[in-house]
Amino acid sequence: DEAVGHAVRFGYLYSGVADVAALCQDQGFIEASKRLWNNITDRKLYITGGIGARAWGEGFGENYELPNMTSYCETCASISNVYWNYRLFLLTGESKYYDVLERALYNGVISGVSLDGKRYFYDNPLMSDGSHDRSEWFGCSCCPSNITRFMPSIPGYVYAVRGNTLFVNLYMGNEGQITLEGQPVRIKQETRYPWEGRIKLTLDHSPASSFTLALRIPGWVQQQPLPGTLYTYLDKDTTSYTISLNGKTVKPEVRNGYALLRGDWQGNDQIVLNLPMQVRKVIADPQVIDDRNKYALIYGPIVYCVEASDHDGYALDLFTEEDTPFSPEFKPDLLHGVMTLKGQGYHLLSDGHTTLPTSVTAIPYYAWDNRGANEMNVWIPYTREASIPRRTETLASQAQASVSIPYGGYGLNDRFEPRNSADKSMQFHNWWQCFGTEEWAQYEWDQPMTLTEASVYWLELGHYDIDFQLPVSWRLEYKAGEKWLPVKNTDPYEIAKDKYCTVHFQPVRTKALRLTAQLQEGKSAGILEWKVR
Repeated sequence: DEAVGHAVRFGYLYSGVADVAALCQDQGFIEASKRLWNNITDRKLYITGGIGARAWGEGFGENYELPNMTSYCETCASISNVYWNYRLFLLTGESKYYDVLERALYNGVISGVSLDGKRYFYDNPLMSDGSHDRSEWFGCSCCPSNITRFMPSIPGYVYAVRGNTLFVNLYMGNEGQITLEGQPVRIKQETRYPWEGRIKLTLDHSPASSFTLALRIPGWVQQQPLPGTLYTYLDKDTTSYTISLNGKTVKPEVRNGYALLRGDWQGNDQIVLNLPMQVRKVIADPQVIDDRNKYALIYGPIVYCVEASDHDGYALDLFTEEDTPFSPEFKPDLLHGVMTLKGQGYHLLSDGHTTLPTSVTAIPYYAWDNRGANEMNVWIPYTREASIPRRTETLASQAQASVSIPYGGYGLNDRFEPRNSADKSMQFHNWWQCFGTEEWAQYEWDQPMTLTEASVYWLELGHYDIDFQLPVSWRLEYKAGEKWLPVKNTDPYEIAKDKYCTVHFQPVRTKALRLTAQLQEGKSAGILEWKVR
């Protein structure tokens, strides 16, 4: 009934389930597949077509748990989502599965590789503070190898055949030869999709034959940004698609999301499908906490984001009005040629009150981080309260953070304020796979600093993939020469959740400060933010 566990293996497993269901006509498998698909599209699918909310376990979270900065959305998971939805289409002939497939293909999959094909994302967050960057390779190299085997397979997803019906599922410039009931049919597509919505198809076959051409009408042109109840359009638009056959407008029957053109084809027939390309604003179900009072911009199948490269080095402090209009503008020399979306908005400065008017430029999400790692955001706030004030440097953010385990340290000094101890919306440090041990985190500066105070916001995530709980105790030490010495605290080391635990101590002059925590027996622990003064 509910999608749980490892997101990549989920997609692989249920691709196999769909195959067995089709081969054996196993109704139990068919119904289970549909229930799980409904759970994902109604509660667990990112607007990019990505799946998997949690890095811990690389899997699904709870229903409506869709954080943006800490979203996992592994590249391999998006590929597995394509595999699964493709098979569900083959099983049912319904276009809604291709609506998910197309969204994942244009956003969740190709975001995983740079435009020059040399660098890769393992995970694909929908918000970044500038610390997320593609890598040349990974120790676990599943994503680069998966992309390189997936890209050449794309021609196999464009068309499909059932009986004497030819399905056109994806729109892209191509030529192909299809066999329909023993007769060859050549088909050609001419289009600038996804930047433009005009698709010209030419059918060439001899002798004349009778078959059905099924043209997929994407859900995004029918007031449904994605199947399911999770996403809706904020704005209203009644513009509809049109179809012409050999120069004459036709209105064929539409079934299961396909316009069915039936007839005796004479050879060299031309069909033109016009899909209205409009800038649309999408909002999420209010149960998705991290997307409240925000919208995502889409243009056709493409999801957009704002990136700091276009906004004087800042993106997370941007917000707009709810009804701010955006207009498309094609930039042939930007990011290998992309359609940009232009509007007006504001920067929210560090005091949380002062705003600075600015132009807003949105680029396709798949193309971000091709001009260097920088701030990025898919879900644009349309209220000041939903925006993040511009962050200013602090003693903690100027320090180099390190921890007692070979990985981690994220979030310790990123200057994002936690909502509570269970806040998963921003990066946080955790002593992953450490249970009941004594662990440390430390700050190091280039020059000596005089310190008198430290504040820690502890993580508490019970019943998570790992049980993170408050530590038993903690202490501070400063580095004097090559030795670590305890600070002389003037108040106790408080341990509490949903607040900063602050300790004052006699001034120390040092280049390094260490926090040591004793973890509960059988439990791990973590820190959302650690400030020093």
